[in-house]
Amino acid sequence: MAIATTMRPLVSLTLPERGAARLATQLFLALAGTLLLTLSAKTKVVLGPVDISLQTLAVLLIASAFGLRLAVATLLLYLAEGAFGLPVFQGTPEKGIGIGYM
Repeated sequence: MAIATTMRPLVSLTLPERGAARLATQLFLALAGTLLLTLSAKTKVVLGPVDISLQTLAVLLIASAFGLRLAVATLLLYLAEGAFGLPVFQGTPEKGIGIGYM
């Protein structure tokens, strides 16, 4: 006998059902995800001539915890922050360069 199970992201357990509270929670989670991505980009692990950032781990954590739609929205928000000139990428100077860096 096969049991049908549905795969749900972890965040679906805490999100409100509907309304403005759900949207506000999703916006907060997206901003927290971009903060996690920024911190993981600035964290360097030096192993020889190439520096390794923790961004791959952060992206996988966001994807598994947030689900497809919210994770894609979080990553697009992160890229938009970098395009606007915020220093969110690994090698970005303090001022930020913006779309020219991308």
